[in-house]
Amino acid sequence: MFIYANYGLSQSVIRGTVAPDTHVLDRESLEPTMDIIGFKSMQVVVRADRIAETGVPGEMQRRFRLLPNQVRTVAKLATSVEARLQKRFDVEWAYENGSLYLLEIREPGEYALTR
Repeated sequence: MFIYANYGLSQSVIRGTVAPDTHVLDRESLEPTMDIIGFKSMQVVVRADRIAETGVPGEMQRRFRLLPNQVRTVAKLATSVEARLQKRFDVEWAYENGSLYLLEIREPGEYALTR
């Protein structure tokens, strides 16, 4: 299982303008097998009147966006969606103020991740 994480909205990941953090987990145990810090120099954010791109401070760029327990929680969310629907999906999610939200599920590859 692959989990990609970046700051802000997902547009920067979908468009390939950033290389998100990548977490690879064993699908059965949900144990991490590889973690790669991405190149997260910018983020897409919501302003009062528009969506805007903004820089990510250097210290934030050099650390993982998610804590290990958050990676595991996202993985559990994805596996619960797949178990309920009896099929694998791309799961779009977000953390805000410490809470995890399921935003969207898509057929795998509907939006190809470009690097």
